[in-house]
Amino acid sequence: MEYSLDRLKIKDQISQDPLKFIALGERTLLNIALTLLVFIGMQQAGLVSHFLVGAMCCGVLVFLAITLKTMYYDNALAQLELSPEADLYQINAALHGMGYTEISSGEYSKDKKMFSILRQCKSERILLHNNSKFIAIKGPYEPLEKLLTLVT
Repeated sequence: MEYSLDRLKIKDQISQDPLKFIALGERTLLNIALTLLVFIGMQQAGLVSHFLVGAMCCGVLVFLAITLKTMYYDNALAQLELSPEADLYQINAALHGMGYTEISSGEYSKDKKMFSILRQCKSERILLHNNSKFIAIKGPYEPLEKLLTLVT
C-alpha cells in the first residue's frame, strides 16, 4: 500500500492550532512554580545554604527543550495520505483500538489531553478525509505512525 506521512512545519502548526502554543506556556509556568517550590523546600530544609538560581534556571530550560521536542516534533501535527484502496473500516477499528472515539463524522478524539492541562487542542484530534485520489488523515505524528503500522 502506498502512503506518505509528513510533519507540518512549526509555523504551520502554530497557525493551525494557536492553543498548542498557549499550552506550552501553561506547562512552562507550572514547571517554574513546581521547581521553585522544590528549591525553596531544599533551602528551608537546610540541604543548601543559599537559593540555587542557576540550577533552577537550568532545570526550567531543560524542561522547556524536552517539552518543545515532544510537542512540536514527536507529536507534531502531521498528515498521512493512504491510497484509496485502504479499508476505512480497518482504519476506524484501529483508531478505536488506540483509544480514540469518533466525536463527529471523520473526527476522532481521546479523552486524555496531550498538551494542555486545561483544554484539548485541535491538533490532538485525528481528522479523516476520504478523497477520490487518496485518504487524508491529519493528527499528531506518533499516533498516525502507530495507525500506519496497524493498517499496513
